[in-house]
Amino acid sequence: MGLGSRIKVFADGKLVGCQEFATGFGYASGQPALAHFGLGKVESVDLEVTLPHDKGKITKRSVKVNQRVTLKQ
Repeated sequence: MGLGSRIKVFADGKLVGCQEFATGFGYASGQPALAHFGLGKVESVDLEVTLPHDKGKITKRSVKVNQRVTLKQ
């Protein structure tokens, strides 16, 4: 599921969002295993995912917004 990964979103070469992928933040709590970024009027972004435990990075360029993206190594 990519837990522990750090997701960075870039638009026009500028960082517009960063989130660590996790599902629980408190006692007996949990959230869906997905990351959501509000990007306003941006039409496409570059994604950089740093995997945990020194497993590398996944980079995806010119990703259209308003969709669910699944990345695999």
